[in-house]
Amino acid sequence: MGLPELQASDFPGAAPRELAHPEQRRRGRSLWIRLALLAAVFVAVPWLLYDRFQQAEGERQELLLEAVRERGLVVAKALEPTLTRADSVPVFRLQEELTRFAGSGVNLKLLFRPTGAEGGFFYVAAAPEVRPDALERERALLADMGVLQKLADSCAGTVPLTRRVELPGQAPELLTSLTPIQTPRGCWVLVTAESLAGGRAHLGESYWRLPEVQLAAAVYLALAFLVFAILADVFLSIRGFAATARAVARDRADARFRESTGIAELAPVAAAFDRMVDRLRAAARSIRDAAEENAHAFKTPIATIRQAIEQMRRRVSADDLRGQRALTAIEASLERLDNLVAAARQTERGAADLLDPPDERIDVSEIARGLAAQFQKMLPADAPHLVARIADHAIARGGASLIEAALENLVENAVGFARHNVDLVVKLVDGRVEVCVADDGPGVDAQDLPRIFDRYFSKREGARAEGGNQGLGLWIVKRNAEALGGAVTAKNADHGGLVVVMTLPRG
Repeated sequence: MGLPELQASDFPGAAPRELAHPEQRRRGRSLWIRLALLAAVFVAVPWLLYDRFQQAEGERQELLLEAVRERGLVVAKALEPTLTRADSVPVFRLQEELTRFAGSGVNLKLLFRPTGAEGGFFYVAAAPEVRPDALERERALLADMGVLQKLADSCAGTVPLTRRVELPGQAPELLTSLTPIQTPRGCWVLVTAESLAGGRAHLGESYWRLPEVQLAAAVYLALAFLVFAILADVFLSIRGFAATARAVARDRADARFRESTGIAELAPVAAAFDRMVDRLRAAARSIRDAAEENAHAFKTPIATIRQAIEQMRRRVSADDLRGQRALTAIEASLERLDNLVAAARQTERGAADLLDPPDERIDVSEIARGLAAQFQKMLPADAPHLVARIADHAIARGGASLIEAALENLVENAVGFARHNVDLVVKLVDGRVEVCVADDGPGVDAQDLPRIFDRYFSKREGARAEGGNQGLGLWIVKRNAEALGGAVTAKNADHGGLVVVMTLPRG
């Protein structure tokens, strides 16, 4: 009775439960997440500080301007008696009066519009003195602003201003207020301005144009650039390390970690990685050499014992039952010893491949077909029937010895416990190579199922014989699959028996 073909969805390649929390912790400590948080801080901090400092600077400037406006009001009140009797006061006396109240960075200008006159205002005096062309320019500016027309209509109420004026031949100034003074002869206007000479050059400008703000912004941007440049170097070095690691996995001897980073502080780390890779490769070569040497060393005495047994069998008569049983026991033990030597050689080569894993395109279909043919020849007549359904060109990346050892142990484990049939299925699923081996044996107790891939674990009853890898077979499968970047899962089939699925990265 054949087993139904299994679907990939029956065996989700989920990570073990105990790895979920460490994986979550690694995601929580991701450099990308921290980089995003750092970028958010770099954006938020200047925005918050700029808003607060701008508000404080605005309040400071408003207090200063208000003080200047108040001074203009006081000066206007002080000049009102003089302006009321302007007919008897010479113009030069008005100039002296303005000069008396001006100073400490405050500029005063006096305009007059006679009662009933049409047109604009006339400049009368200024303190400090201003050239006529500069006065005319400022008068035209006030007219363009519409302020003079408004004052001419009512000549009442102080008009607060914050207008920067660039006058030829003198320091720029900031107009702060226009204070009207109504007299019988007409309307006088006192223009109050703040001189922007010296430390007041940026009064009234936008906050972001202040030199200290621009300097702070430049320093902050330089700091941000430096921080992100350092992070970029770290990221590039990590990517270089990753690329070198992939090259090392592909068995490229010229791949060196030291050449993948330009950061001096990471050079010792890279050198340590290079030394580690060199030692691992040297250890892998030593293990492979030792495996071949040990197998060859055991091969000669085993062959000698076989020849001696043949000589002894000729000398022991068929009636000597004890002698015949002894020879049979020796032959069985010798066969087991031969299997153990082969298993040890395979295990050592697998261990070498784990230390220095090859990265080749391996045709799993070809290996599986050869293995199925070999088992069908070796299995006795009363053994379970091996049914192979193998897709063409199932190419995986890895080492042939690791894949072959994993497949062989999967089939050996299934044959050892099957009653009638063993199904071997190789196919491509979602861009990966999937190998499924199912038997119709007794299955595994539910409480033991999570442990079947542990080393030396073996509790299934009904095995036909003790193989060289008893308790190690499924452990070797798991070890090799994970070394190749794959995974292995197992579950009891609904109809009975055990189903093991191994997935490998597609080449």
